[in-house]
Amino acid sequence: MILYLEPSLDFRSQFQYNNYGYTTIGYLAGEAFDMEWEELVQKRIFDVLGMERTNFCVEVSQTMEDFARPYALQRDQVTEMDFRRMTGMEPAGAINSSVNDMLRWMQMLLAKGTAG
Repeated sequence: MILYLEPSLDFRSQFQYNNYGYTTIGYLAGEAFDMEWEELVQKRIFDVLGMERTNFCVEVSQTMEDFARPYALQRDQVTEMDFRRMTGMEPAGAINSSVNDMLRWMQMLLAKGTAG
């Protein structure tokens, strides 16, 4: 699919984000380790860091005793909206987490990739 995407700007002229790139990298990482992307991330990151409230599915998040609900600003009003499940592009944004788990992630980054 990426092969057929038309560039919208000249190469390196401006920062651009593309979900297809992250989706492709997630898929290739899973292939390299002979497992699904979610299993790879769970075993190699979440389990190692003790990220027990981090998952890949909004339905799982909603079973927890406390979870954030999504909101949107529509016509100058803040309104609750439906949860959006990432399907087909999970590596680009399907991770749901808690503040404490994100703190574990940030501590690992600040420790230059080490945990504990």
